[in-house]
Amino acid sequence: GADFAVVDPLTGRRLPDEAPGEIWVRGPAVATGHWGGPPDTAPLFAARVAEGPGGFLRTGDLGLTVNGRLRMTGRLRDALLVDGHTLHPQDVERELLCCARALGSARVFCAGPGAGALVVVQEVVRTAGGARTGLPRLAARIRALIAEEFGVVTGALLLVRPGTVRGAGTAKVRRALLRERYLRGEVRALHAEFGPEVGAPCRGGAA
Repeated sequence: GADFAVVDPLTGRRLPDEAPGEIWVRGPAVATGHWGGPPDTAPLFAARVAEGPGGFLRTGDLGLTVNGRLRMTGRLRDALLVDGHTLHPQDVERELLCCARALGSARVFCAGPGAGALVVVQEVVRTAGGARTGLPRLAARIRALIAEEFGVVTGALLLVRPGTVRGAGTAKVRRALLRERYLRGEVRALHAEFGPEVGAPCRGGAA
């Protein structure tokens, strides 16, 4: 009995089929507020579609409809604004994993808080005989893929050892934590490239 809408999160306007936006939902099973929370929760729990009904919960999830069926694509707070383009980091990381056999897990984020130059931290799982001579060529391939598939320029690219992104276990390092380490110059790279709009962090270096 639930009703959902895919909405422009800034204007509240319903979006057409295949247009990505925030998922809003309402129905008898949807909460009307946080237990014991502040009473002024209308913007979150009772949102109103522009020129339409209210009572929608803003989920913070991103998605789109395809032939009327809902597909989730990510989280609103994870979205990145790069060169005027909205990117979902999971999409970029998934493409990078398929870019070359030498590549492992990746994390992408912005140099600024949610916006700015794109930073890519990419694990390299193998190099020919342990040599690093092929890393600049691999970096160029990554930059070309991101430009072609997503239409943005990579501001900073760090090729790193396995375990930097994946961690000691199976869980990936959180983007926010890796971004903090990057900004402090604590991410050590096998090969690093920085655009003029980014610049190298004050610490760190080749590993």
